[in-house]
Amino acid sequence: MSENNDWLKAITVDCKSAKRFVRELDELHTRWGDSKWIFRGQNSDAEDWKLHPSAMRNTMITDFVNEHFEYWYDRNHLDDPNRSNWENKSDEAFQRHIEIALHVTVEVCLVWTFETLADEVGLPVPEVRSSSWEGVYGWSTHDTMKFLLNFHSGAFSPERISHYPGKTVYGFAQHHGIPTRLLDWTFKPLVAAFFAAYAKIPAGAQPDRVVVWAIKLDDLKTTSLDLVRHLYGNMAFPYAQAGVWLYDGKADDKYYEFGAYQPFENELAKIPDSGVYKLTLPYSKKDDLLKLLLRKGVFKSSLMPFLDNVAEDIMNKAIDWQEYQRKIIYHRVL
Repeated sequence: MSENNDWLKAITVDCKSAKRFVRELDELHTRWGDSKWIFRGQNSDAEDWKLHPSAMRNTMITDFVNEHFEYWYDRNHLDDPNRSNWENKSDEAFQRHIEIALHVTVEVCLVWTFETLADEVGLPVPEVRSSSWEGVYGWSTHDTMKFLLNFHSGAFSPERISHYPGKTVYGFAQHHGIPTRLLDWTFKPLVAAFFAAYAKIPAGAQPDRVVVWAIKLDDLKTTSLDLVRHLYGNMAFPYAQAGVWLYDGKADDKYYEFGAYQPFENELAKIPDSGVYKLTLPYSKKDDLLKLLLRKGVFKSSLMPFLDNVAEDIMNKAIDWQEYQRKIIYHRVL
């Protein structure tokens, strides 16, 4: 065990075997005490381990903006009295304001389109919809952009998203691949371990380790990070994964200051000692880890309960179907 102070006070636990890795992550381990923790799993080639939400690192947002928006916006597109608020601000500040509004517009419209199309093709979506977000329903993308331009900042402040019912849909969309500013976490450490080992590896990447991050929930109050809870409802996957999301309520303010969205590590550096852990395992041991997790009931179709995943687990021999049959017969006899 070592402490890494290069960029944050994370206590690192390097494990050489999958068995030790699983023991260190056990929910009953004394490390966790009586506190509530959240966990996230990833591999070391995932954005150089940076904890960055998909909308803030995914080029889809930038590509979408460049393809669909012309930079014709200027101060004259602001409504009164917002126009006067910018009279004494620099061109650089207003340019960043435009960039943030563009970014948020794409996020809002992608989520709205996702939930609307999913509903139209007959798929279940959370009952509370994001399409009611500040009147976005029925607006064109440029209408949304005009609306957001007239915010000085804070279009997604912690108060707005944490207490906004439609946040469930943002998590729903995030979970299914739509880039948002939410970052996936879980209350279950072994679930995080599964996704650390199971995550797809980008082409050309050569991961050397899998890692599980752990954050003491009470210590988030020292940061601008906010836990987004939700109603699971018919969201079977997040329910099975005990999933939650983190969100940086100051993300747009930091964009104003630095000209780019900042990774969550900068906020985690504010957490006191023993509030952040990073547990690692050589990537070469990932198959051993997945086998141990299977024995503990943590596998793809248990975390993503979908019929195709059940079939895939059986046909790919993730599940020993003969052993499973014997177990079922044994239980029936009892």
